[in-house]
Amino acid sequence: MPDGFAIAFEEGRSGILSAEEKRFLTTAYSELAGRVGSSLLAVAVRSSAVGEDGREFSFAGQYETCLDVIGESQLVRAVESCLASQTSERAASYLEEAGERPAGMGILVQRMVRASFSGVCFTQSPIASDETVVEVVEGLGESLVSGARSPARVCFGREELELRSSDDLEGILGGLESGAVRKVAELALEAEDGFGFPVDVEWA
Repeated sequence: MPDGFAIAFEEGRSGILSAEEKRFLTTAYSELAGRVGSSLLAVAVRSSAVGEDGREFSFAGQYETCLDVIGESQLVRAVESCLASQTSERAASYLEEAGERPAGMGILVQRMVRASFSGVCFTQSPIASDETVVEVVEGLGESLVSGARSPARVCFGREELELRSSDDLEGILGGLESGAVRKVAELALEAEDGFGFPVDVEWA
């Protein structure tokens, strides 16, 4: 998992950071950059709100994610953008549909991963409950989760991970090492075992 840090924010707060919060954030960023030996470290800034990725609801795409954030001023703006997304019309509509109340939010700041391939693995397919599905795109996964690109899609049986089908119109899978997609499925199923329920896992 990429090196980084997290900050917790209470429920219902604004998207504007206080001077003290900005100092904490920039200090943590400086320490992270020092650990990895880069003064202008590129990071990903993303939400981890209470209720996300749960048994009933994923909240996928409801809150802001900022990629390739470099430097302290960009970092402050990115964290404020993530915080402000708690009160967006999109998030409010999702909460209402899910019957959930707004809750606190954590913000994750992690070293940016330069992915050659990435995607999402559904340990239980939304279409067939006895299948695990791995979706793959070239480069960063943001193009997939935002709906901008269509992925290659590989389906395995959940029990033995036998190949059931493979849909790869653009030849994306040819660039991956043999067995890489199956390994993604194996690791995602380990995560499912840990949580005790089916999960969708972003990978790179």
